[in-house]
Amino acid sequence: MGDNKRKNMSEIFDPIKDFFTIRKAKEKLLFYVVPVLLGMLSMVLFIFIHGNDAFNLKSFTNEFVDQLITMLTLFVSFTMAYLSIIVSSCSKNIDNLKSTKSEKYYLKRKKDCTLYQVLVSEITYNLLIEILFLLVTIVEKFILCVSNPIACKIMLSVDITLFVHVLFIMMIIVKDIYFSFWKSE
Repeated sequence: MGDNKRKNMSEIFDPIKDFFTIRKAKEKLLFYVVPVLLGMLSMVLFIFIHGNDAFNLKSFTNEFVDQLITMLTLFVSFTMAYLSIIVSSCSKNIDNLKSTKSEKYYLKRKKDCTLYQVLVSEITYNLLIEILFLLVTIVEKFILCVSNPIACKIMLSVDITLFVHVLFIMMIIVKDIYFSFWKSE
């Protein structure tokens, strides 16, 4: 594989790097530590709390993964719509976002970025995470065919962690889109 192809492949992760770069420490805590703690808590609960005799962990995990695939497909569709609207829009609000420097966020070494860049970064990051999460859940469908109860518990915990992370990012995007078009009083 040539250097140019490697560079192109690594560029896929540039939105993730940019998202990490512009986030403040408190936001990283919310976006990453809280979902991980919830995932760990769910793992502890899965280990120590056993369901009744009628509860089938493998069946539950399979149904949960099915639901995740459906939800993530919808999330990817809506996130693509958000990104398409923001990137292709020619409104006064979008022009204002493009020309307004963020007072809160900076790219590498205090390089200014616009509110538009922050919003596009958030949406693109979320889209990539949703797609990667969707790929993980599809692989989980195959793993479930040969998995044991411990693997099911690990999958559920990882899924809960990633799902909470995606939900937090989606809430931030919705808030930012809202305030992009309506000023807070």
